[in-house]
Amino acid sequence: EVEKGTTIGEKLQQLVEQGRFGTDLNALAKARLQLLLERAKGYEIASLSGISIPTDKLAKLVAQGDLSNPLIQELAEADLLLAQQALKLGKKLAGGGGK
Repeated sequence: EVEKGTTIGEKLQQLVEQGRFGTDLNALAKARLQLLLERAKGYEIASLSGISIPTDKLAKLVAQGDLSNPLIQELAEADLLLAQQALKLGKKLAGGGGK
């Protein structure tokens, strides 16, 4: 993402430069969530629990730092899980064990 020059790549680069990469997964999840919501403009995101919210409304909440919405929390938690799995796989492939 950094090499592509994407918004998320810029945010990831900032985290690395600030020495926060790997320690502040919530910031990573927020940055990735903002990208997801930007790409999903015009849609609604729904959960199995019945919550449905337009992506533009979710994007505003994330931009304001309001991560208390249950759907935002579910999306962020799911993304963190995916990121952790990707990091674990990356370590394993690089010979770091991946435990």
